[in-house]
Amino acid sequence: MVCSPLGTLSRSGRRARRTPEARRFTTGGLGLCLGTLISYVLQTRYANKDADFYWLAIIAAAAVFGIGHLPLLFSLIAQPTILLIGLIIALNLILGVIAGWLH
Repeated sequence: MVCSPLGTLSRSGRRARRTPEARRFTTGGLGLCLGTLISYVLQTRYANKDADFYWLAIIAAAAVFGIGHLPLLFSLIAQPTILLIGLIIALNLILGVIAGWLH
C-alpha cells in the first residue's frame, strides 16, 4: 500500500478500502457495552451477583462479537468453508473472553 495525496492506494493502483472512523472506534466499546448489558439483565432478572453471571455475559458478548464479523467474511470470500467460519468465530470468542476478563 502506498500513501499518496489522493489517498491510500494498493499496489495495483486502485484505492484501498478503509474502515469508517466511527466503526473503528465503536467496535470495542460495543462489545464491552453488550457484556455489561447482559450482565445487568441477568443480575436483575435472577437477583444474584455470582461470578457465573459475569462469565456468562462475557462469553455471550464475545460470541455475538465473533458472529458480527461474519458479514465482513462473506463480503471478502464468496463461499467460505465451515472451517473458516468456525475459526473466525472461535478466535473472536477467545479474544473476546480475554478482553472481557481484563475489563
